[in-house]
Amino acid sequence: MFKFIKIRNQTIIIIFTLLGLILRSIYNFDLIYWGDETFTLYITDPNISLREFINRHKDIDDNPIIYFLIIRLLNFFNYSAEMVRLSSILFSTLTIPLSYIFFKNFFKDNSLIFATFLITFNIFLIWQSTEARIASSLVFFCLINLIFFFTFLKKINRKNLFILFLINLFTISYYPFFLTLIITQIIFIFLYKKKIFNLFAFSTFFTILIYVIINYDYILLKSSKISHIGIIEVKFFFNFFFKSFFGSVIFGSLNLIIIILSLLLIKKEDLFVKFNLLLIITTYIFLITYSILKAGIIVPRYFIFLIPNIIALITNFFKYKKFTKYKIIYLLLTIINSIYLLKQYQIQRPSINYLINNLDTKITKNYFVDEGKLYENYFQNNKYLNTQINFVRKDNIYNYDKLFFICLNHPRMHVGNDKNIQNNDKCSFKDKKFQIIKEISIEDFKIILIQNLK
Repeated sequence: MFKFIKIRNQTIIIIFTLLGLILRSIYNFDLIYWGDETFTLYITDPNISLREFINRHKDIDDNPIIYFLIIRLLNFFNYSAEMVRLSSILFSTLTIPLSYIFFKNFFKDNSLIFATFLITFNIFLIWQSTEARIASSLVFFCLINLIFFFTFLKKINRKNLFILFLINLFTISYYPFFLTLIITQIIFIFLYKKKIFNLFAFSTFFTILIYVIINYDYILLKSSKISHIGIIEVKFFFNFFFKSFFGSVIFGSLNLIIIILSLLLIKKEDLFVKFNLLLIITTYIFLITYSILKAGIIVPRYFIFLIPNIIALITNFFKYKKFTKYKIIYLLLTIINSIYLLKQYQIQRPSINYLINNLDTKITKNYFVDEGKLYENYFQNNKYLNTQINFVRKDNIYNYDKLFFICLNHPRMHVGNDKNIQNNDKCSFKDKKFQIIKEISIEDFKIILIQNLK
């Protein structure tokens, strides 16, 4: 009986993982990078020296260097925009079996499958897997940290404490806001495992000390930053990222209500639920305090790692008999919500296929861009695009008879609906050595066909 359940669950998780992979891949490579994604590709070029890699990271991006080092290593196999996107897909997909392992110690059978299903179909996790940024990997490494923390609690010994020390050191070095994980751990130990508090406090102190020593330059550099994009606003206190985490105001509000109701149902002995609640509260207190005292960090993707903990509380809510009968309805709502919103990304990036369909490649397949070195690097290394048309560097256009000048013209991913942000002269072409044959404006682009007058 138990063997059958084990085999059944393994089969279901494999199916969920494959389904998650499909949902995270289906439209991914058709999306053109938005600004921040070009940072990742530019920094992780495996053809530059290690010194140049470090300098690019220091000058361009606020996230710690470990993520970029991992992507740089992956890029040695195939340096392309698609490879960087693939890393996000893989991190996000592997989050599914990791979530199963995390939930397994606390939920059984139906609740376990239910929670893992919600991870598979969570629309925010799917959306973030389409970005060549750190977000998807945050959930992955957060779950690893939590799995080892509960392994330590189940078997408290020096070996497991040392492993947790290493995991905590890596985790906080990977992403500074993971500090809330460590804070939550020590508060939880103090409240519910007092016998080992002194030992754990010493380990935590040592973790922070080593972190500061190793990352001293990074801390000095980034702590001087006093402004950010996530300015705290009153509306935050009405949704707490739930609109983003669940894709819409309606579904986000429903889940926020479920979480609030679940707080009234927590049993005294349910330490797992209390830990998840404590992590959520600690993280929100941290981000609000930091935003008020230092710089605004009210950005959903910065705290995407909370989603498994939120789903744990939602799953616990549906464990109670009077709510269990609504499980199927909730699952159907989750599927409908995710499928409906699948292509309605929060950052609306242009489609490569849409661009190609508006080019008359019978005239020429050659094109160039004038978007600066970051986008120059992106278009040059976009293999999906360049298997259909031929990229030409701007300084080499004089060697060609006809070319398309492709310009990002008021792209929604950068200007939203405000057409006044972009300079109207940005997409003009004025080189006297070329004649303009045709100009067309489509959503997100201006395309100019030019001919060499030589």
